[in-house]
Amino acid sequence: MVQGLFDAHEDFKSRVEARHPVGRLGDPSEIAEAVMWLSSDAASFVTGHNMPVDGGYTAQ
Repeated sequence: MVQGLFDAHEDFKSRVEARHPVGRLGDPSEIAEAVMWLSSDAASFVTGHNMPVDGGYTAQ
C-alpha cells in the first residue's frame, strides 16, 4: 500500500519502521493470520473487542 512512498522517499521506510516497537513493518500475511483466527472457531467467544495488529504501534 505504501510502496510508492518508499520509492519516492528513500528514508521514509526506515523512519516508519523506527516508530514501531517491533522495528519493522507488518507483512500482509500477519494481518491475514489475525483475520483467519477471528473467523475460526478458536475465537468463538470473542465479542466486541478491538484487536490492533500493528506491531505495538498504538500501544506506545
